[in-house]
Amino acid sequence: MYPHGSCNLGSINIWAFCETKPTNGREKDVIFDWKGFKETIKTATKFLDNVIEVNNFPLKEIGEVTLDMRRIGLGIMGLADVLYELGISYNSSDGLDFMEKLMEFLNYHSKVVSVELAKKRGKFPYWNKSFYLQGKWPFPGLEEKSKRLRFGEEKDLKLETGKVCEKKLKNMA
Repeated sequence: MYPHGSCNLGSINIWAFCETKPTNGREKDVIFDWKGFKETIKTATKFLDNVIEVNNFPLKEIGEVTLDMRRIGLGIMGLADVLYELGISYNSSDGLDFMEKLMEFLNYHSKVVSVELAKKRGKFPYWNKSFYLQGKWPFPGLEEKSKRLRFGEEKDLKLETGKVCEKKLKNMA
């Protein structure tokens, strides 16, 4: 973080997306609502960006840097509860796969919203100083990975992320 920088943070309670389906037996059938999670990611990303606009900054310098960089951080809470509800062990291969899928999903869809916001509101003032100009992303691994996602939409993350980046670059240039 740069001097006088800030980052508006938010967390999504992912346990809220566990849906229990009735069964004939004593065991419950629990699924994760990816569609609802996606909609909440969109809303939360827009909300955090809006917070930047209405925030009262304690120092003029903090306000200037915050408005120039427009940093937000969207995370999750309730992971252990979700894994328990789904019957997935935290330290298992299935657990690691689910967690990776979950965070890739969050990262991807928050970036899609970022592109939409940029189209409406314009680029953030420090755009020309950012690594986005080189097609880089603020989280590691996407350039090296080309793996299939397993959350309903069988899309190649690297290709989809490239499309998002391409849209953003066209919008910002």
